[in-house]
Amino acid sequence: DMSTAVPTPAPTTADEASSDEFAKFLSALFTNLAVACVCFVIFGQLHHRYKWCFYYRANRLESGKVPDVPNDMFSWIKILWRMSDDDLLRAEIGVDALMYLRFLDLGFKFFSSVLPLATLLILLNKFGDVTDVDPPLDSFKQLTLGNVQDGSHILWVYCLGSYAMTGYLCYLLYQEYKYYYNIRHSTHVLTDTRSEYNSKVSRSALVQKIPKDVKNEKSLNELFSSLYPGTLDSSALAYDTRKADAL
Repeated sequence: DMSTAVPTPAPTTADEASSDEFAKFLSALFTNLAVACVCFVIFGQLHHRYKWCFYYRANRLESGKVPDVPNDMFSWIKILWRMSDDDLLRAEIGVDALMYLRFLDLGFKFFSSVLPLATLLILLNKFGDVTDVDPPLDSFKQLTLGNVQDGSHILWVYCLGSYAMTGYLCYLLYQEYKYYYNIRHSTHVLTDTRSEYNSKVSRSALVQKIPKDVKNEKSLNELFSSLYPGTLDSSALAYDTRKADAL
């Protein structure tokens, strides 16, 4: 006996197609939420049992730099939420990790701020200017710009809204760039409490193609002291750079 697979019939109406697309959307949404919840619960159960793995850096720091995390499943969320940028830097996570966290915070600020405008646009698409098309748009596509007629005044809302959102995003990025400049200067240039080695690395610069008459460290110090008074701590000349060039 041979079994024949019967293909699933295609949706016959726009409403059926919309219902099918919406069902796929809900399926993907619930699947991702389920996976996220499972991972969240697993971390909540394991983070206090294997502190050597999840709190490796905290165990190596001096007492008081990182707050103690209770053994409750969700207690770490409240503690991390209350930590300021200074607290995170004292925990020695590094400027790169701090800026990544601030980038996530920037995304939350931006999308939560433009959510009212996005909701307004969806309502305008649905009820503001219905397009007469044949066949009619399904209920899912009626929430998009495809349901707005050409030359409609609603398009001005899109235009002005795009400029407003872009301007607001540029403002947030400018604030983050300014913050990064200040925090990098204060952390890597002025003070670096992690170690003497990192402090030297963060304040070092490689200069190539120096003048030919500079043949020793004394003349090199005199040259840079005249160019940048009060900024030179020490200097060294590399005469054989073949190993460095190979890197």
